[in-house]
Amino acid sequence: MKLMYGYDCSPKNDPFLTVVEEGTAAGSRYLLPNAALINVLPALGYLPSWFPGAWFKKVGARIKEVLKEVQDLPMEYVRKGMVSSLFSYPSLSRL
Repeated sequence: MKLMYGYDCSPKNDPFLTVVEEGTAAGSRYLLPNAALINVLPALGYLPSWFPGAWFKKVGARIKEVLKEVQDLPMEYVRKGMVSSLFSYPSLSRL
């Protein structure tokens, strides 16, 4: 994180690492072939989210949110740092 974004990760309760861990745990749990019926029958993806048994739609939406946060949080840190000159360490994203 320091090389790419100029951010020092704290060993406990770091917001960036917490989001990455949540996304990794959720994604790896549901990407296995037997984890959800939608992995076997992709046509179930066309069911509406209110349909009984379509819990995978909510899980997929949450995983999508987490992945968006994983992308946006570090870059937002860089944007704020560039505006307020917080950076004391050069990073690849500032080039």
